[in-house]
Amino acid sequence: MISQTGASLIVVSVALLLVGNRWANYFVTPIPGLYLVDALFAAGALLGLVRVSHFKAAPRWFWWLFGAVWGCVGILLLPEYFFLPATDRYDALRDAAPFLYLSLAPFAALALTSIRGRTLVQIVRYSCLIGAFIALFTWIGILNPFESQLLGSQFAEIFGSRSDLLGAAIGIGVLAWGPWLSSQLGQSLVIQGSLLLIGVATIENRSGLLALLMATAIAVTRSVRTRRNLIVPIGAVSLIAAGFVIQISGLAPAATSVPETTATSVPETTATSVPATSRLLTWFQDNVLKPGTTNARWSTWSDIVNGMTRDSTWLLGGSAGSDYMYELCTGIPVAPAFVLDGPKCAVDDNGPEPVVRDPHNWILNIVLYHGVLGLIVFVAALTLPAVRERTSPNAMLPIGGIITYLTSGMTFLISAGYALIPMTFFVAWLLRNSLATTSDPRITAGVQKAPPAP
Repeated sequence: MISQTGASLIVVSVALLLVGNRWANYFVTPIPGLYLVDALFAAGALLGLVRVSHFKAAPRWFWWLFGAVWGCVGILLLPEYFFLPATDRYDALRDAAPFLYLSLAPFAALALTSIRGRTLVQIVRYSCLIGAFIALFTWIGILNPFESQLLGSQFAEIFGSRSDLLGAAIGIGVLAWGPWLSSQLGQSLVIQGSLLLIGVATIENRSGLLALLMATAIAVTRSVRTRRNLIVPIGAVSLIAAGFVIQISGLAPAATSVPETTATSVPETTATSVPATSRLLTWFQDNVLKPGTTNARWSTWSDIVNGMTRDSTWLLGGSAGSDYMYELCTGIPVAPAFVLDGPKCAVDDNGPEPVVRDPHNWILNIVLYHGVLGLIVFVAALTLPAVRERTSPNAMLPIGGIITYLTSGMTFLISAGYALIPMTFFVAWLLRNSLATTSDPRITAGVQKAPPAP
């Protein structure tokens, strides 16, 4: 019963983030600084400890891998945290977040053994579907973003997420609504097609589109292997093309609205009156090339690579909680609370928002604060369970989920709970499969056994 409660808390946390993405991450709790999704996931994982004796049956690679993760937390990160001034400790926790979340994955796996694999697939399916329709209703104006005291950030609005992670969530939905024969769940081409069309039509963001297309490619590959025909890839390409046509042609409600005019302004040209070639070029520049953000990222990444080479900090990186990224960009060791005017990293914006600590690339973010050593541990924690459990029931859903979030994170920051909690959940799902396929009857009791999914 306790482990089932823990599993329920975990899946509620993940479902909230798949439905709401970034804004759902900021639901507050009575404890200052602690968000609801973090509290739910951590509490659920810790409740899994009631089954800690089941770790006796865990494979050897399990202990080597998460011994390294726990070692990074206990030996490297905790000492840094306690030696820092109190004012810098929150930043230290934020920089250490990738390892703090992953350190909970084994305990979350214990809790998840009380849930059938079929149920996990269904939770992901309907969470992503609800999130996609919220995005659609927001896009057409039925739902409007609004501020709420339930959110602990002045920069977040309910229904107001950026589409970076929306693309990941919808893409995972496209994958989840595919065939999962081991759980006796069939494929719904209608829902997959609807999700794909909604995603391509509404997501005006490069990292979001890349994540969506990556997940779709995985889903199409699985479907072709199952159905062995070309209907699915042809249909997917057609829907992607249709979605791009909707975006580029200005059929979006916001693009077709009549502009307001004033006595001193010239009426703007509506999107539908602009020549098709001009709209295509404008869309391609604004959503794919994005010269402003692209140049900003390359500039920041160059500052980090050159600075770490100069400082010889590649092995361990700068310490968590430090202003190392700001120092590499500007030469100033201490960052201000925010930058209204003056030196800053190119990915940062002038304004009353906190200084950005993530270079918008998950590889450089890990290396920046934890070095190549930390990157090796982080990548191993994501990939080794996927490799070892790739033939276990439903394994391609969590594997595809991890790949999709990492794709988005190549040009967008995924170093917070809104991405790390789903990624840790997917790792825990794979670890759960490892524990569920052990010969220990204490663990396999109540866990559905099935042949591997295709």
